[in-house]
Amino acid sequence: MERSDGNLKQILAIFFSTPAIGTDGTIYLVSGNLYAIKPNGKLKWELKLGTLAVSSPVIASDGTIYVGTLGENEANEDVSYLYAISTDGKIKWKSKVSGRILSSPAIATDGTIYAGSTVSFYAVNPNGTLKWRIDIGEGVISTPAVSQDGTVYVGSDGLYAVEPTGKIKWKFETRNGIFSSPAISSDGTIYVADGGNIFDKKQKEEKNKNICAIDADGKLKWKYTTNSSAIVSSPAIPKGGTVYIGGTDGHDVLYAIDLSVG
Repeated sequence: MERSDGNLKQILAIFFSTPAIGTDGTIYLVSGNLYAIKPNGKLKWELKLGTLAVSSPVIASDGTIYVGTLGENEANEDVSYLYAISTDGKIKWKSKVSGRILSSPAIATDGTIYAGSTVSFYAVNPNGTLKWRIDIGEGVISTPAVSQDGTVYVGSDGLYAVEPTGKIKWKFETRNGIFSSPAISSDGTIYVADGGNIFDKKQKEEKNKNICAIDADGKLKWKYTTNSSAIVSSPAIPKGGTVYIGGTDGHDVLYAIDLSVG
């Protein structure tokens, strides 16, 4: 990467998240700082966030970049912040969140930002004001998915369907916690893996994690039992009737499941 003056610069940081790319090709990468990098590799700007971020930045239709960070207060309690940042690197607002933000936010068509922490699940208005907050299971460590009708699907100790008002529609019980993010197909089916909470030793050691297909009413359509001890990646559903998801059974494994069979 190069600085704006053309000199090479190395970013001395550890990155846990995936970059996001704006409509103009700008690449956004976050660690303890948020970096905006031009397509030619030159640094556009750098914003110090103060604490580590392990979730990926998300870009709204107006170009606003949303990212969550980790942190602690003076009492050593977990306190995170959800940031809204403009395309020129200025902080528009930041919202305090209890617990740790380990997953990326999701943005609904009305601009609502949904973000989970190890304590609660939040809906935040585009201006940074809190819309609602609810406690879900054992906290949220997976990125939520928003369906076309506005229902928000999020994993915790099971899969939850949450209305835009914050009311829980239903919960689908899974054998293990959900670490990866759910995926929604064009027919409204939700695909999720009960891959286990990798911070839970018992769940981490158990094998035979399941990949589940669930309808919009919270009913199981089918499940596929793997030999994996952990599934922390999210399902991918390209056109063609196959769902792909990665796991591990001591070795990395890629599963390809025919949706017509399950």
